[in-house]
Amino acid sequence: MKYKLIATGILAGSLLSYSSSTFANTHKFPDVPNWASPSVNYLVEKGALHGKPDGTFAPAETIDRGSAAKIMAIMLGLDINLNAKPSFQDAQNHWAAPYIAAVEKAGVIKGDGNGNFLPTSLINRASMASMVANAYKLENKVAENSVTTFEDLKGHWGEKYANILIQTEISKGTEDGENWSPNRPITRAEAAQFIAKSDQIDHQTKKEENAVVGVINDADSYYVTVAYKDVNG
Repeated sequence: MKYKLIATGILAGSLLSYSSSTFANTHKFPDVPNWASPSVNYLVEKGALHGKPDGTFAPAETIDRGSAAKIMAIMLGLDINLNAKPSFQDAQNHWAAPYIAAVEKAGVIKGDGNGNFLPTSLINRASMASMVANAYKLENKVAENSVTTFEDLKGHWGEKYANILIQTEISKGTEDGENWSPNRPITRAEAAQFIAKSDQIDHQTKKEENAVVGVINDADSYYVTVAYKDVNG
């Protein structure tokens, strides 16, 4: 009897095998801190973020929810229909309506639960975590039962999403090391780091999956003959 030999691929890299060399190392903006520079440059090169007219980036500035939707739509390479309208009543005539519609269709956003998206409101860290976790399906890359280490996350609606970013080392909390600050509006630098690292994890995972498929395809034409005999009783 012939048994087909199936090659079992082992992912050579981990989820965190991306390195700083993956990002651009050139400091494009004089006001961006070292920890954020690779991520900021990455999003700028993708056309998802832009600097200021004076050559700075304003890393400490906050981002509204409409702008966050546009950034995610660009990074995900979603098709943008300039005439599209999202289901959210308060966003249908907003300048970012086509982008909001695109990320809504992709399942990245869900709104506030009352039929609104609040596009002009600042997006906080928990909402940004939810957006990137949904966009890149990061939940599939972490353990199911994670332990919440930051007290200010316990019981918060965004606890699950923040923990996903913490487990994947996309985020490590805020400056004091004791809080994750889910309700604080996210800065441009922080948002760049959340998105850039998530995007790189996604690319690395797809690269490894494709490598395994290649191994299996290469092994598809090989067979082995296995000798056996039945044992009764």
